Amino acid sequence: MLSSTRIALQVTLAIFISEVIMHFSHLDKSYWCPMTILYLFSSGQGESNSRAIYRLLTTIVAGILGTLFGVIFHPNFYEYLIIIFLCTYFMFYYLLRSYAWSGFYGVFLIVFLYCSIGSWSVGFLVMRVYETGMGAVIVIIVSLLFPIKENCRLQTELRSLLELINNRIIVIKESLICDSSDFEIHSFSQLIGVKKKIHSIINNIRYENLFNQKRYFVLLRLKKTLNVILFELENLYLSLESSSLSKEELQKYESALEMLILYNQRTIEYLTLESKSELSKSDAPRERLEFEALEFLGRDNQDRVLDKSKIQLHIRSLLFQQDLMTKWIEKIVEHR
Repeated sequence: MLSSTRIALQVTLAIFISEVIMHFSHLDKSYWCPMTILYLFSSGQGESNSRAIYRLLTTIVAGILGTLFGVIFHPNFYEYLIIIFLCTYFMFYYLLRSYAWSGFYGVFLIVFLYCSIGSWSVGFLVMRVYETGMGAVIVIIVSLLFPIKENCRLQTELRSLLELINNRIIVIKESLICDSSDFEIHSFSQLIGVKKKIHSIINNIRYENLFNQKRYFVLLRLKKTLNVILFELENLYLSLESSSLSKEELQKYESALEMLILYNQRTIEYLTLESKSELSKSDAPRERLEFEALEFLGRDNQDRVLDKSKIQLHIRSLLFQQDLMTKWIEKIVEHR
């Protein structure tokens, strides 16, 4: 079933349920619940659930604070303008950064404006919290029917990120044989952009199954591992750029980077095939890489040990993190 069809069925069913409940509850002007439902549904089960939870929390907290400021404190004209300005600014400032904070300032602004025209009361707040809570619960329950999981999207973005990491390593490898003063490293923006998408998907997956967080903790470890890999790639380039290497050393580091690319490529293939079997490690690139790239370091002159130690540290860290990354990806595929 197409995602658009699933979302249409979910929203229609949720609106139908809310109207039936509101009708038999005999609530006056019960339009807040269906409006909440329309606002909460998104492209995935996890994101819809997270929106529902944050929407309810922000309605309670921001509703209470907005009522206090508007009804009890009675701000003057200048205080009124300052509050309107700040709420509007931060609501749009957080619009693409944080759904919770953007929703908080939005609810506070709406409540405060209602208070300013005398159409708000504590009873009105209680009714709105009740209807918002009802809408949130309906969204969470209905999202269990025809659920739209984030697994496929996560694996697609992971493949994209791993391919970009491989391209980055190739760029670093090419920099070894180029004049570093003339060599300009490629932009890091693509990697950062895909990494942010993966972080967003991981946060959504947290809310796909509210009562089983084991998979989410695995994803958190993967998220941390990816951050370290990107960090070490940049540090490795800077260390290689600032080091004076002999022809023999250049060949060994090229071999090391080739092994990193190979190890990464095997993980990409594993994701592409979506196989549950573990990757064969009988010819683990990690062992060959440590031998090829690091076995000669102990024979270097003392005055060059510091630069070599930095390179060694970054390569070892990349190896370790890519090994961890493969481990987390195996667990994700096994429990998809």
